[in-house]
Formats: sequence, C-alpha cells, structure tokens
Amino acid sequence: MNQNRQVVDTFWYFVQERQRILERRVEGRPAPWTKDPILQDNRFCNTFRAADRECQYLIRSIQYSEEAEQSSLEDIIFRTVAFRLFSKHETWERITECLIHQPTVHDLASGEFLHALEWADARLGTLYTSSFMLCGVKSYGPVNRKYETHERLLRHMFVNDELGKRIQDLPSMQDTAALLAEYPLIGRFMSYQIATDINYSTATDFDEDEYVLAGPGAVRGIEKMYGGRPRGRTYEDVIRDLRYTQLSNTDSSFLGLYGRPLQLIDIQNCLCETDKYLRASMPELSPGKRIKRRYHRNFEPLSLFFPPKWGINRALPQNAAL
Repeated sequence: MNQNRQVVDTFWYFVQERQRILERRVEGRPAPWTKDPILQDNRFCNTFRAADRECQYLIRSIQYSEEAEQSSLEDIIFRTVAFRLFSKHETWERITECLIHQPTVHDLASGEFLHALEWADARLGTLYTSSFMLCGVKSYGPVNRKYETHERLLRHMFVNDELGKRIQDLPSMQDTAALLAEYPLIGRFMSYQIATDINYSTATDFDEDEYVLAGPGAVRGIEKMYGGRPRGRTYEDVIRDLRYTQLSNTDSSFLGLYGRPLQLIDIQNCLCETDKYLRASMPELSPGKRIKRRYHRNFEPLSLFFPPKWGINRALPQNAAL
C-alpha cells in the first residue's frame, strides 16, 4: 500500500520544527520561535512527550522532588497514577497545599486524600484538564462529583489491591499497561500512557521501545499517510518503522532530545499532532475539521528536567535544567 509522500514529509517536518521551537525557547531566543504560521497560532504538544508541561511537572515536582527522595516507591507510583487521572498541576498543588505534603497511600486509606480533593475542587472549580477524556461512569456506586469515582478507583488500586507493590514486580511495560487496563475507567490507551509515566520514575526502568499502542489520533495520522488502514500491517508496525528510520528521514542537525532519539511513545504522539497539523496544512484530508486550541504565547523562561537515568540533563543548555 503506497504512502502519501506529502503526509510523510509533513510528519517529519513537524517532528523537527516543533523540537526546534522548544530548543529556541530554552535557549532564551526572542519570539517568534518559528516562521510557520500554523505552529505560531495553534497549540501543539512537543515532539518529545516528556518535554510537555504536565509531564515536566510530574517528573520534576513529583517523581524527583526532594520529598520523593524520602518516599517509598509505592507512594511514588500512587502519586504518578493519581496525577495522570487529573493531568493538571494546579490540582496537584492544591492537594499538596491541603495535606501539607505530597499525598501518600496512607492518606488515601484514611480519607485525607478525598478531603484534599474536595478542598481543591472548591477552590479550582474543576480538577480536570481537557487533555484526556476521563470516564466518569459510576463504576463504584453513585457519587455527586466525578472525582469521588476516581478516588474510589485509586482506593481499589492502591489500598485494596496494593498495586504500587505489584507493579514493582512486573517484568515489562506491556505487563504494567495490561495490569492497569484491568481496572474500571482506565482503557488500554490510558493504561499505556500511565505505564509510560511510571517508567519516568525510579520505580521501573523498562525500555520505552519495548511496547507501543496507537491511540485514536495516531490512527488518524497513519490513515492519512496510507489513505486508509495500512494493509497487512498494524498501526503499531507503522510506528515502529518510523521509529527505526528516523535517522534517514531527519536532517543531520536534528539531535533528538539533546541526544536522546525519538522513542515509540514520541512517534505515537507526533502522529497525533501531525493529524492536527494536517487539518490546517492539508484541509482536504480532514473536511470540516479544525485545530481546536489556539496558542497563547508564553514569554516566561523555560527550563527542562528529565529523568536522571536518561543521562541527558547535562546536555541541556546552561541554566536550562533548573
């Protein structure tokens, strides 16, 4: 099945130009950071998932904070899963403010975590981001607010089932995602995303290229590449092909994430973002579709921090890793 070469080229263009925007910001260059009007005016995730704002908050302020150094791996896994259910750092800050510390499994068991959610909700109005469509089905009985269902889910996972301990004994990321997917309200794709989040921490250390799952946006991006479902291959096969041909499809000046090449999770995410980009650059492929979120330029200095086990923080521009 032949590829639409223009779409493939657009994918590799997006991968490189979106990363260059990030690098220019980190280096402190003045805006605009690109001449591309689509990238100037619309909001896109970063080329590398770990560089996105909420992932950065998770890594820096939860998984590798000073408090985390004194925390159990069970608590770090609990915090990671709980944070991703909301994917909103303001929510986490209010929870922490109420508890006067990062939440623990003990807080979940005692009811203090639920109290902190109530306290945060009263001050924020909503605890959730628009980035993920989180299911609010009442799998744990009738509730007044969606966060009560997710608190019961977390209690099921970490108090009743001791999930934080079980995950530490699993041999692979795929097994981690499969275990997470067994729980209500968390589908296969969300489970893959959470397994990736946990793997940023010190709790697990799997190869990110071991496992991938194509989400809805990536599926749309791939189908634009092939004019439909690729015959004789899975969507994940296509993602792997893109991952392992990146050197031949990118400029010699593209150094990845400060020396770290694109992983399967990054290819997956970029396919989703390319699908959005194509709504503006090739609207005939997405009749009636548009990019929903506009970009509001932020001139604040941008610093980055990645899992120390990756060994790339020392490659960041001077003063960038703060």
